[in-house]
Amino acid sequence: MSEVPEHRKLSHSAVGYESPSQHRGKNCGRCEHYIATTPPRCEHVKGPIRFMDYCRKFEAKENK
Repeated sequence: MSEVPEHRKLSHSAVGYESPSQHRGKNCGRCEHYIATTPPRCEHVKGPIRFMDYCRKFEAKENK
């Protein structure tokens, strides 16, 4: 999936954003939607996005 325009991204409250993640082994840095730029971004969620945070959009990256 590709990144949606910023104005169409979901808010932190809409996706249950947690800072830091309370879900063992699940965080933005391990998510398929995480974009490792400076600053980090998410394909679906408005910033700010942090590596160690979590939301309900989490999908584990496939090991390639």
